[in-house]
Amino acid sequence: MSIPTELRELLMQFNGDNYFLLSTSQIIETNLMLRSISAFMPLNCLLFVAGNGCGDYYGYAITGDGLKDWEIYMWEHEYDNRIFKANGLRDAIEKYYTDRL
Repeated sequence: MSIPTELRELLMQFNGDNYFLLSTSQIIETNLMLRSISAFMPLNCLLFVAGNGCGDYYGYAITGDGLKDWEIYMWEHEYDNRIFKANGLRDAIEKYYTDRL
């Protein structure tokens, strides 16, 4: 699975923003940690790259065909829901910083 260009470029330039977008190490740690929790339905269908600071995370959809770089879903931890939120990372960032995500 390859990393989407928009994510790779943002990580190379900023390596996260300490608010929404996770750093490279946080992406690895978060995905490993969330995938190890057995209390939820499997979370390996998402590559988490951002969070809201309240326990919910945002990520690219992963299917049998690979990573869908145009679909960003929110995983809502309280109800274990996966909700479509944005058409790609750029759209998610714009929505987050304008309180529409």
